[in-house]
Amino acid sequence: MTTATLAYRDFKITGGYQWDHHSFDAAVIDFWMSRGALADRQSAERRLRDLILVVQNRDDDIIGISTSYLEFRPRLNHHAMMYRTFVDQPFRGSRLMIRMIDRTYDILNAASIGGAPIGLIAETENPKLMKSGVQKQMSRLGFELLGMNQQQQHVWLRMFDHLS
Repeated sequence: MTTATLAYRDFKITGGYQWDHHSFDAAVIDFWMSRGALADRQSAERRLRDLILVVQNRDDDIIGISTSYLEFRPRLNHHAMMYRTFVDQPFRGSRLMIRMIDRTYDILNAASIGGAPIGLIAETENPKLMKSGVQKQMSRLGFELLGMNQQQQHVWLRMFDHLS
């Protein structure tokens, strides 16, 4: 599938939907494991199939990852692509997360995905991402706050263009 690399500030964002990311796989697993983002190596290896973006700093160190997977959402009665991201601690205040979710949406919106997902859903596990400033940025990107899930996390949906 198509892979694209974009520059954003001092970062390089590489990715695509079902792209050939094998050259990144070992470094992505090491990134997740060294930062405690995933419980074990097997979980990291399984999650590689969902990889959308790899973000590197100017030294080519991985500092962020986004993944997405198809899930049926009973309350919506539709499938949606579920968004997950992990950004290394020193880079969390850089607005990188907003750029990553926007780029992930663009990739998935343009992809031909089986299961006909209606859009991209993000659930905010980090309480800092539930503040009004982040809510405004998500709204500007076209995300709609659907409410709270059972874990009291914000649930956001951005419909894919063919449905909006």
